[in-house]
Amino acid sequence: MKILSVEIQNLRNLKSANLDLCSGHNLLVGDNGAGKTSVLEAIHLLGYGRSFRSRQPKDLIQNDQSELIVSCGFLDAEGQESRAGISKNTSAASAVRLNGAGLNSSAELAAKFPVVTIESSSFDLLDGGPKERRQALDWGVFHVEHSFSNLWRDYRRVLAQRNAQLKVSDDISDYSVWNQQLASLSLQIHGLRKSYFEAFLPVFQKLMAQLGPELGEITLQYQPGWNEAKGLEEVLKERFARDRFEKRTTRGCHSADLEFSVEKSSARDRLSRGQKKILVIAFKCAQASLYNSATGNSCVLLLDDLASELDSDKWQKVLTILDESGCQTLQTYTELEHSRFEGQENRELKMFHVKQGEISPVDR
Repeated sequence: MKILSVEIQNLRNLKSANLDLCSGHNLLVGDNGAGKTSVLEAIHLLGYGRSFRSRQPKDLIQNDQSELIVSCGFLDAEGQESRAGISKNTSAASAVRLNGAGLNSSAELAAKFPVVTIESSSFDLLDGGPKERRQALDWGVFHVEHSFSNLWRDYRRVLAQRNAQLKVSDDISDYSVWNQQLASLSLQIHGLRKSYFEAFLPVFQKLMAQLGPELGEITLQYQPGWNEAKGLEEVLKERFARDRFEKRTTRGCHSADLEFSVEKSSARDRLSRGQKKILVIAFKCAQASLYNSATGNSCVLLLDDLASELDSDKWQKVLTILDESGCQTLQTYTELEHSRFEGQENRELKMFHVKQGEISPVDR
C-alpha cells in the first residue's frame, strides 16, 4: 500500500490540511505542538479506527467544531487507486467509508489499510502490561491470518458471558458450556498466534542483530495464557474458586503475553530508554517485514520523533532498515537538514514544514 494524499479537517490544531506524499520517506519538520504528530494520528485513525493519544474523540476534535474528517487516496494491494475516509463526532459516533461505500466497522478498513506506528506509547511494549504486548502481537495475526478476527470476536462474546455468570452463580456445573467453548476457541486462537510468532521471531532477531548487537542476547517468548500441559478446560475447573472470587476469568487466550529478556534478565528493567527504543523499532519493523512477505502488500510506517534517544550512528542504521523495508514512511522531527538524508542511492523523500497547524512542502 502507498498513500497518495491525505486530507485532514478539524483534528486538533489542523483546521484544514492537505498533503501529497511520495512513495518513500515523508518528513514532517516543525516545533513541538506545531501539528506534526497530529498528521500521524490522522493516518493512524484510518488504520486502527482510533487515536494512539486518546480514546475520546472529543479530545481530537477542534474546540469549536463538532466533527473531524480524515480522507485518503492510496494504492491498494492490487495497485489500484482507492479512497478511504473516517469521521468522528463529539458524541463518539464514527463513520467509515471505502471507495464511497459505508463499512460496518473500522476493522474492515484496517484490513485494507495496514499501518504500523512507532510513537511514545509504543514503549508500553516493554513497560506496559500484557494487554499492550498482546495487542501488538495480534496486529500481526489479524493482518496475515484472515480467520483471526471472527475467532477473537466469538471468544470475547463467550468470555463476557462466562464473566457475567461468575457474578451470579457459584455452581460449577453452570460453567461447562462456557468452559468448553472458551477452550475450543482459545486453542484455535493460540494456534494462529503461535504460527505467526514462529515466523516472526527470526525476523525480529535478525533486525535486533543489525540495530543492537551490543545489547547481547535478546530472547522473546510467547506465553499462551494458561498451562498447555493441562489443557484450558481443566485449568478453568481448577481455578473456578479463584475466578468466582475475582468475578472474572483469569486464564485463557485473553491472558496471553510476550516476555522480553536480555541475558536472562527482564528487558524492562535492564535496558535504557534508548535501548528500549531500538528494541521497539526492531519489533515493529519485523512485523512490517513479515506482513510484506506474507501478503505481497506493504505497510505504511509512522515514526514520531524518530531521532530522539538515538545517536547519529543508530539513527542511520534505522534509516537503512527503513530503506530496505520497501515501506512508505512518515517521520516527524523538530529539526532536520535534507543533507542528513542524502547519500543513499535511490532514496526517495519529501519534506514538509509544519507550523501552527499549517503544512507546506519544502523545496529541496
